[in-house]
Amino acid sequence: MPTPFTGARRIRLLTAVAAVAVSVTGCASPGAAPSASPTDDAGAALNTEELRLSLPLDGSDEPLSAAMIESGGLADVVADFRSALADADAGDVADLAEESGQALWTAAVTAAQGSDQERADEDRGLYWARLAMRVDLKKWASDGDRTKHLDAALAALEDASRGYGDAVFASDGARHVMLSGFDPFGDWEKTPGLSNPAASIALHLDGRTIDTPTGPVVFQAVMLPVNWQAFDDEAVERAFAPALAEGDADADLAVTVSQGGYDDFEIEQWAGAWRDGTPDNVGAGEKEGYREEVPFASSFPQPDTEPQFIETTLPVDAMIAAGTTPYGVKLNPITCTATTAERADDGVQCDTVAPVAGAFASSGSGGAYLSNESMYRVNRLRQALGRDDIRGGHLHTPLPKEPTKGTEIPSERRAIVDQATALLLAAATAG
Repeated sequence: MPTPFTGARRIRLLTAVAAVAVSVTGCASPGAAPSASPTDDAGAALNTEELRLSLPLDGSDEPLSAAMIESGGLADVVADFRSALADADAGDVADLAEESGQALWTAAVTAAQGSDQERADEDRGLYWARLAMRVDLKKWASDGDRTKHLDAALAALEDASRGYGDAVFASDGARHVMLSGFDPFGDWEKTPGLSNPAASIALHLDGRTIDTPTGPVVFQAVMLPVNWQAFDDEAVERAFAPALAEGDADADLAVTVSQGGYDDFEIEQWAGAWRDGTPDNVGAGEKEGYREEVPFASSFPQPDTEPQFIETTLPVDAMIAAGTTPYGVKLNPITCTATTAERADDGVQCDTVAPVAGAFASSGSGGAYLSNESMYRVNRLRQALGRDDIRGGHLHTPLPKEPTKGTEIPSERRAIVDQATALLLAAATAG
């Protein structure tokens, strides 16, 4: 359990985050979801995620975000960015955002893989620090005629702070595993200290080389946003395309990982082409038009016809036979299909057999939310590139039973991370 923070860094960070909290809580109470996008005191629009920076820690006046940034060892990165931004030329701000985003990702990975058990595999500081830096950029853009530079700077910060910049392999003869995790998500008002074991897995493995009896396995990881629009902006394809490209430094395994709602690890057999529009981390969902077939990623190779289902090519038998513990490991073969393109609920049928030709996907084995779509997009691109030699699929983690209400580290997280590592190693070294 992290202890209360002391010192100048804590005061500086709390002051900065509290300034954001003061500016937004006049529009909505800290625990209430805003009905519209208010503005900060400089006039820049804050989205629903950014407004959560003001959520309190355990009912106190201290913002949870500040505590998580500090406990994740990322306070200096945020403070350094804020200081550099104050003197930045408008034309250089996108480069500054990219450099600072890369520094944030590197610091989060270093902390997560370090010996400090209070930071081991910690994913929440990265999430909150990115949001704080986004707000800094919005405030900067509102000071003078800088708005035209904002979108490019925000995009640079997002990609760099999610590990996109260093997700490359060397021509080293090792087995290469490209994987993705997800930001935390869920009921923010009930449990604002949300963590995501998939994010912890990504941070735990990024950049690591693990020796096995059959040779070394190298991991690269990225962190995907829980955001429909980001997926439409091809965040998944941009993350995985370098590892799927032909060459000596490509991936042998491409795995998307997300938090499941189960007691076991589940290897999803099928990804479906349908998205159900369940609200994302910024509240966007069905009413914004996200209940539809997964759009094509026009900037990348795509199949001539949208496949309704894509089957995993992960070595499922080897992963299950590896006998990893303490959770069960199973293949989830369930799919839901519809007879019409409208996916009318009364025409949807679910089964454990392979979907019949001509049926419309209503749900993949892992559902119809962003986790399913991450598997679908990666493997649609993999197929379009003709990379049948790269094994691809999706792994859902068990759902931790222990709630993450504050800054405490869930006791189950290490077991989930360790077993996921063992499963990915089994997949990477399977014949």
